[in-house]
Amino acid sequence: MDALKRRLEDAKLGAAIDNACGSLPEGWQILVSLEADCGDASLVNPDGDEVEFASNRESLAETIRDAIEHAKNHHAAAVA
Repeated sequence: MDALKRRLEDAKLGAAIDNACGSLPEGWQILVSLEADCGDASLVNPDGDEVEFASNRESLAETIRDAIEHAKNHHAAAVA
């Protein structure tokens, strides 16, 4: 991966993390796991249960965004 593409991916990841901090519903968590050549995110609901969510998992940034959307949609449905 060239330097410019790497910087763009890093910026997308940073933006996804900032977005999660500002827009996850109260009590929801995204846990990020990192290891050599791999990263993933899991979603935890306010009860402490890990929640499955749809994601293409093409990048860690996209996975985080998918987790945020799932949490927001689930939270909205529970409140309604």
